[in-house]
Amino acid sequence: MEKPFSEVKMKHSTENTDNVLQEFNKNITLDYAWLISYVIFIGVLGIVGNSIAAAYYVKKMDKNVNVILLIVISLNDLISSLVNPVTTVYDFVNSVTYSSIIGCPAIYFAAHVLVINSLLLLTVIGVDRFLQIYLVASKLKFQKSHVVRMLACIFSGSLLIALRDIWIVKPVPVSVHAGQNLTVTGHHCMHSKEDYLKPVIYAFHIIDLVTVIGLSVALTCMYIMIRRKIDRTHKAVVAFSNPIDTRAVEDEVECTSSAAHDTDEAANTCSSAKLSIKDETDSIVKPSILFKWGAHTSEATNDHTHSHKMLEVERRITKMLFVMTGSSLLCFVPYFVVSLSLEYDHESSGWIYLAHRSFLLNSSLNPYVIGYFNSEFRRFVYDIFCRFCFKAVRG
Repeated sequence: MEKPFSEVKMKHSTENTDNVLQEFNKNITLDYAWLISYVIFIGVLGIVGNSIAAAYYVKKMDKNVNVILLIVISLNDLISSLVNPVTTVYDFVNSVTYSSIIGCPAIYFAAHVLVINSLLLLTVIGVDRFLQIYLVASKLKFQKSHVVRMLACIFSGSLLIALRDIWIVKPVPVSVHAGQNLTVTGHHCMHSKEDYLKPVIYAFHIIDLVTVIGLSVALTCMYIMIRRKIDRTHKAVVAFSNPIDTRAVEDEVECTSSAAHDTDEAANTCSSAKLSIKDETDSIVKPSILFKWGAHTSEATNDHTHSHKMLEVERRITKMLFVMTGSSLLCFVPYFVVSLSLEYDHESSGWIYLAHRSFLLNSSLNPYVIGYFNSEFRRFVYDIFCRFCFKAVRG
């Protein structure tokens, strides 16, 4: 029995539509081959770098709160470097044929969760360092016993924030022009274009932007305060370790005491000055004020060479964490520019595509920042490379 003419025509029309959409996908893939190569390259860098960073911190004997958090952020960024480039390339290859109602919001949701995890972990690391160094006497310091609860709060918060993507991200119908008189409808995975959702999506972008700016300001202030505390401590340790400076201070106090010996008030003033100098110097050279994570030895109090080295290490660590945080936050600038001021859809230029996915860099930069500031990490990488080359030569 022959099929009705209407059914044959509909099947033919469907085949033509599919062919047009596939041809459009093919052209997009070819036109943006450079962008796809860039995404894959960033993903490979992230996988290699975060794998080595996670292995390096896992091997460290002194696993304090900061080290544990750096392990977690390396593993989170490793997963992000695996997942986000794959979903991004899939999105390119299926630019106008992404019709999955579940898969479309799921990839946005997964990317959002991983990126938020990274930002929140960097924030907690900055706060922990501030408590360890600037507020040395504070009882608010994070302990190892708090890590599990902190991570549970971070992951739960990320999931709750990203849940909105299930609502606002959809396979949106788009028009694909295949000729002068032929226009077919495809589906592109992006934020919904429904009128009632547009102000909601815009409001979410504003909230995200304000949050990122707020975190940037707060963390910058904290790292500036940490740096100043380290510099002041370094100057004080240098002064205390110099016998000439110490004698000069003592002589000055003695002179003040002798000149004012006739009055009880002046004598008390002189005594207070001596006590003030002694207390300040003692507080500066205490090992806890030298910001050394983990156990401290009593010898460190009098070992000024060791103190100088510790302070220099802390200065580099502070710079490293500040650059890690700053670079991660800067990765979102192009994304917010596109989201708030430009129209993004399946016909956007490659540069808009690139800006809209600028957050991909967030998961790949940290290991290389660590390598730049941490000589021990560089030696660890060098040892791995040498062992690999040695095995390759022997094999």
